[in-house]
Amino acid sequence: MATKKKNKLNVKNSLVNNINAHKKRGDSKPKAKSSVSSESYSDMQSGWGKGKAAKKGARKAAKKGARKAAKKGARKAAKKGARKAKKGARKAAKKATRKGAKKRAPKRRT
Repeated sequence: MATKKKNKLNVKNSLVNNINAHKKRGDSKPKAKSSVSSESYSDMQSGWGKGKAAKKGARKAAKKGARKAAKKGARKAAKKGARKAKKGARKAAKKATRKGAKKRAPKRRT
């Protein structure tokens, strides 16, 4: 079994892990000298507390939504095509009956 890559602080490479490792070692930077912007830190915080299952569920839901939209679009296009074909068939039938009516001989009265 392969081991996960670790950096010089002996933690998995991620910003949060590095920050926490430095805190543990006691050589963390003060907030004023931090190289992490407050915006990116708040983005990280918004993802905290969610387990893997919750994140996976959110990804699945997004994929499902995209698939559903594509399916709906395809269905709509197929419906439109069917309507056009039906309309064309009706037009052709109408035309054929009109032509047939002109060529028919009148009925004789007896």
